[in-house]
Amino acid sequence: MINNESQAQEITIYLSDWTRISTGENDFLALNSARWLFARAFHADDELDIKYRALIPSDSITVNLHIHALQDFSALRIDEVFSSHVSIESIDDAGGEFTTVSHSCGDWIIVAPQTFTISPGATQPVSFRVVVPDSGVSGMYWAMIFVEGSPRQQLFLPSSASVLRFTRRSLDRKSYRVKLGACARWGE
Repeated sequence: MINNESQAQEITIYLSDWTRISTGENDFLALNSARWLFARAFHADDELDIKYRALIPSDSITVNLHIHALQDFSALRIDEVFSSHVSIESIDDAGGEFTTVSHSCGDWIIVAPQTFTISPGATQPVSFRVVVPDSGVSGMYWAMIFVEGSPRQQLFLPSSASVLRFTRRSLDRKSYRVKLGACARWGE
């Protein structure tokens, strides 16, 4: 990396999943995740039920996600992020647009260093290593490597949109009940 800016830069390198949507545009998701987009308005007391299956080599679960809106909002994005590779199948997307990546190699990539500060005019070596599993791999796999410098680019959503993100550390929880109001709204 070379910093050609006049100020020091805080650099973060992270991995993400990549897919191409039906319009041909690129789409990026958090590594090991699924996303549901609802481009419609929600009103107080609206309810939504999503059902999906998460598969890992040794186990699978069926997850029920129940959303109860406590106030009006213009759109909803739900991200389910797993701590390791899973395959996610939508059983009932409740009318939302479901996206996931089934052929990710993001878990195979090792980046060092992942965060660092680089002075103006300085260089910083960064290494990337891909470790492919010994078995069970065939076909094409992909991931994205993002380099982010300070100041961090902000995600802009309509002011009345809501983003709900779950980070799953294990497959032991099979049902969520969420009341979605102002306290559950955030941007990344």
